[in-house]
Amino acid sequence: MRLFQLSFNPFQVNTYILACADGDAWVIDPGMHTDMEKKAFDDLIRGNGLQPRAIINTHAHIDHILGNQHVRETYGAQHWAHTGCIPFLDRSPEHAAIFGLEMEQPEHPDLLLDDGEVLHMEGRAVHVLYTPGHAEGSICLHIPSMHMLFAGDVLFNGSIGRTDLLTGDYELLLHSIRSKLLVLDPDTRVFSGHGPETTIGFELQSNPYLR
Repeated sequence: MRLFQLSFNPFQVNTYILACADGDAWVIDPGMHTDMEKKAFDDLIRGNGLQPRAIINTHAHIDHILGNQHVRETYGAQHWAHTGCIPFLDRSPEHAAIFGLEMEQPEHPDLLLDDGEVLHMEGRAVHVLYTPGHAEGSICLHIPSMHMLFAGDVLFNGSIGRTDLLTGDYELLLHSIRSKLLVLDPDTRVFSGHGPETTIGFELQSNPYLR
């Protein structure tokens, strides 16, 4: 599998594209919003011969879903997310307006993901981990065979997700991290929703929120 990463919108969300050898791809947290950002995304997709088949939101805060509609309309990709994302999706135009952004009312997901579900990409198992605390509906995607974790805004390099937003809960977030993420192989690479990548082992040793 191939992994591509772009950062978009005023919140600098990391958008990840996970692609099979034949070009089928999943787009994790599409954050592109401006025409220039959409062009950068399209150039990467077309320049690498990719075909987005699915949009996966780790959660539905506005910065992680701004590009959903573009990917859906341009490439016919399905939208996959946890059911807890639906209330955020329903209010997303309102939330966007708070930050001076515009977006259309999105449709509900085509596929609802749940804790413990196992997806498959190019013969590899992709485990869905339900990790609330930053936001209801938060999930992480773990690919054990590749030692990879897409963590959304749950765990960052040297930090954790904020919990002062709607449905945030500090103790619940810590429980999610400790029970679902820190038990993974220490060599697992963590690709977060913002900022640089890290590893589970590094966060175990150095993250001040997890001591």
